[in-house]
Amino acid sequence: MNVKVYTLLMNVDFLPFFEGRVFPPILEWIFHLLIAWIIAFFYLVLLKPKYKIRKSLLACLLSFIAAMSYFPLTVLAKKETPAVDNATAVIFWFSGHAIYGLVLYRFGKRNIHHH
Repeated sequence: MNVKVYTLLMNVDFLPFFEGRVFPPILEWIFHLLIAWIIAFFYLVLLKPKYKIRKSLLACLLSFIAAMSYFPLTVLAKKETPAVDNATAVIFWFSGHAIYGLVLYRFGKRNIHHH
């Protein structure tokens, strides 16, 4: 099984500023982490009591949106990525983003209890 989901995970070639540029994999990974950190920041902001949003629902929603990005990102990608209908790639992608949602939830739960 040779499913290169990471090519989509770290792909930024569809963004106009990055088009035609080649980045080392470590820098592409950092781009992905920056997006994850931005999402985590908004998660923590939305957990403030004034918004009255359940932590579990918000974590599920944000990770679901991230997981659903598989389809438009696959279509927009200029370099070769797994196909939209590649079941193995979709399972890996969704599993990874489900884990991200669980981490958001646990981190948010810990953060709320410490403040």
